[in-house]
Amino acid sequence: MLLGAAIQDGFIKSVEDKVTTYLPQLIDSKYQHVSIKEVLHMSSGIAWNEDYTDPESDVNIAGALNSLTLYQYLNALDTAASPGTKFNYNTGETNLLGGIVRAAIGNNLSSYIEQKIWKPFGMESDAYWGIDSDFEQELGGCCINATLRDYARIGIFAMDRGVLNNRTKVLPTDWMKDSTTPSPNYPYYGYQWWLDGPNYESYYADGIFGQFIWIDPVSRTVVAMHGARDMADVDSYVGGHRLNFMVSLLEAINK
Repeated sequence: MLLGAAIQDGFIKSVEDKVTTYLPQLIDSKYQHVSIKEVLHMSSGIAWNEDYTDPESDVNIAGALNSLTLYQYLNALDTAASPGTKFNYNTGETNLLGGIVRAAIGNNLSSYIEQKIWKPFGMESDAYWGIDSDFEQELGGCCINATLRDYARIGIFAMDRGVLNNRTKVLPTDWMKDSTTPSPNYPYYGYQWWLDGPNYESYYADGIFGQFIWIDPVSRTVVAMHGARDMADVDSYVGGHRLNFMVSLLEAINK
């Protein structure tokens, strides 16, 4: 959503722009042909291993890298598919998106979210955004620590398409519609949002340790959950209580 705000503010022209328009540090890498939209869709085509159980995987080596350290790592990666042709979740690219926004706006992400969302939307409490150890900059793909009620307000902000109570548009008019439209290569993913599938308009933010913000714009329902599971093991809980709760809720909403 901060990337959408940067487009609304004129800092970024379009999601069709190449990544290297804002991050020339990657101009000699395989990212020179990758658009921001393809990164949003997790379809850059860059070879990346997201296996949390493999200590040698990219996510375990570079998942917490940021800024120049991240760009140096990404510069060395090869291509596994043509850009825009294959879905492959890439934690490094969530941090990369933060770098794109930071470079475009010429400011840090904490100040920008405070200016565009946190204060204007009336969040109840202060939040804290985790930073990397090398450059002390916010990690674009993780680590916003907020109260549960403010997590829910983030969901309401998205559900209201980024429009404030005074009718100010923080996001472009169609940003949330575009964000929650299935990518060409995976029907359950949009612009960093997970989608419930073609039969539903609901979508959600899903953290690997159980954090969760689910939004159903039709019934105007938001479900927010905190989580702190011991391991980033998605399979161990997908069939558990949360899934059963959400399936029951979906069935009740869509009767």
